[in-house]
Amino acid sequence: PVYVLVIPFESRGMIRKIETEAAPFQSPHVKAYVRLDGPGLFTTPWLANGDYVLWAWMDKNENGAVEHEDFSEPVGWYQSETNLGMNKLTITDGQHLVGNDITLYQPTPLPSSETRIVVGSGGGILKTVKGNKVLVLWGTGTERAYAMGRLLAPQIMDWINFVLIEHYARSAQFYENKFLTRVRSNLGGLATYVSELQAALDGMRSSGASLYSFRLKRDITLDDLKGVNSFYTLPMTQMFGDISIPLCSSAVFWGNRTDNPELGRGLIHGTNMDGENDLRKITVNDLLIMAVDPSEAGLKRAVAINWPGFIGMDMGMNESGLILAPHSSMSIPNWNVTNMLDNDLIYRETLQHSSTPQEAWDRWLTAGTTRVGGFNTAVSGRYLTTQEYPSLTFETDSYGGEARDPMSVIPMDPFAIFTTNTFYKYMGVKYSSVDASAVSRVNGYREPVPADDYRWWGMMNRFEEFVSQDKTIGTAEMIELLKIASKTKQYDGITEYSFIGYPDAMKFALAREDLRNKILDASYGTFAFYAFDEVFVR
Repeated sequence: PVYVLVIPFESRGMIRKIETEAAPFQSPHVKAYVRLDGPGLFTTPWLANGDYVLWAWMDKNENGAVEHEDFSEPVGWYQSETNLGMNKLTITDGQHLVGNDITLYQPTPLPSSETRIVVGSGGGILKTVKGNKVLVLWGTGTERAYAMGRLLAPQIMDWINFVLIEHYARSAQFYENKFLTRVRSNLGGLATYVSELQAALDGMRSSGASLYSFRLKRDITLDDLKGVNSFYTLPMTQMFGDISIPLCSSAVFWGNRTDNPELGRGLIHGTNMDGENDLRKITVNDLLIMAVDPSEAGLKRAVAINWPGFIGMDMGMNESGLILAPHSSMSIPNWNVTNMLDNDLIYRETLQHSSTPQEAWDRWLTAGTTRVGGFNTAVSGRYLTTQEYPSLTFETDSYGGEARDPMSVIPMDPFAIFTTNTFYKYMGVKYSSVDASAVSRVNGYREPVPADDYRWWGMMNRFEEFVSQDKTIGTAEMIELLKIASKTKQYDGITEYSFIGYPDAMKFALAREDLRNKILDASYGTFAFYAFDEVFVR
């Protein structure tokens, strides 16, 4: 059976919550619905004048609910070629609308059994460890990339079709003519990685999977893999449109704040990754722990939490204990330069070469590429073996940036630092003849800390409660802080994964949005704990 739901246009943002209900068609947010015996023609009941969206799913197990784990039930909505998002339908004067077709798509789940490939002296293994998919890659950059392409070709295609084009670009035309044009003209820093991206494409082709994109009506090319690895450039390309902006939060503690039997004054770094939430659940189902073991001399091993097709490292931790966590921030990119490189690959270079936040910042100051736009990066390292601040926030954009230390803004505690999506130290620089900056034009910098930075204040207030109770921070307290940051007046229900790093102990933990129990915020789900070396086992 197929259910088609009619939802008021202004309530379209509630679909993620509607689908968690035992009977979504009975949700108070649904104005009408149709149950069909299978795919076919549908007619909705009479509707009052107004604006609506149509959303549908195939109820394969016939329990009246939506099951997203491993893409078990196809979903879809009324969309058009010019708007692949929730396309608005307007009813006036009791008119009848016709031809509003819905296509249900079912992305390809990751394989349930272990798969592996040998590529020269390198290769890759895709396996499940403690409930999460782990992709182990070793060898040279091209060997690793080929292995990824060979093991994950269908999932890379799904990322291009459904995340890049459908969820973010919202149309194939925008993707082709705006985004890929930016990639070709501005992302010159990708030149270093062309051989790896070509190897990934060759690996996809050798897998036997089709490289034909039904969205683009052509086979994918090297440019499309460049697009995948320029992911954060896409929302910046349409900064003022109706788009989904990734939002994240970090809290880091060490020393006096972690002086307890569990951590022994060692550092703990917690991060919520928010906002990369496509309605097909690709960013949750296809989330990977990537354990990268490069054979090139002098490069460090690193773990990254990322998605199929990315040769960079998003949320990551290396063998020296260095952690980098991304948080988007508002700043207009410098579209006059041609040597840009997106954050995933900047993070990869940093994790492969640096051991401490200070080394990482020195590297960023001398980099030969330009960052794509506004970003806060929470950077942490080991505390017990360093005399410097073990955690900094890099507030940067295409024009420059500053490293914010724990004493720059509240809590102004030498053993704690928070990061959200606002610049609190870097004010930007003038970028044209007019008196304006890339940051101030989009309100990227704000006086510390405004009342509407609800996630910051939520964490801050609970931290002060811990201090007043003479309570130190351990894993339980960190999870409590991450939960607070997941549900605020700003937003809730969009934390696709939560990460906790323990660089002194060389451990980390990961929780994803729980699709089986329909828990939208990962911080309220179940954390799996790993030793760093554990995920490198071949």
